[in-house]
Amino acid sequence: MAVLALLAAVALAAIFVWAAVAKLRAPARTSDSFRALHLPVPLLLSRVVPIVELVVAVLLLAVPALGAPMAFVLLVIFSAFLGAQLLGGNTAPCACFGQATASPLSSRELWRNLALACLAIIAWWGS
Repeated sequence: MAVLALLAAVALAAIFVWAAVAKLRAPARTSDSFRALHLPVPLLLSRVVPIVELVVAVLLLAVPALGAPMAFVLLVIFSAFLGAQLLGGNTAPCACFGQATASPLSSRELWRNLALACLAIIAWWGS
């Protein structure tokens, strides 16, 4: 079980790093996407969100017992927000992975987050 938890933590950390770096490489596009998704202070959040993602990635590797639950909570927050956007009819592209995500928001992001939350649970359970 420890090996599976470690693999889950490493995979999830890599995904959070990928998402953060993508946002940091295209801050204007990230801010525009956050604005289209009706987030408050999109410019500030376009800088804060990737930093939070990087912190969670580091914690997943350094202190999985702390990083895994933080990753899970972050994914729940992201999913609740995206679900609310979908229910409200907003399908603006999500900057979840920076420029790599240019398609309209759909339930696909929620399914992806569910899979990532499962990784967080596995990492948390094994930590």
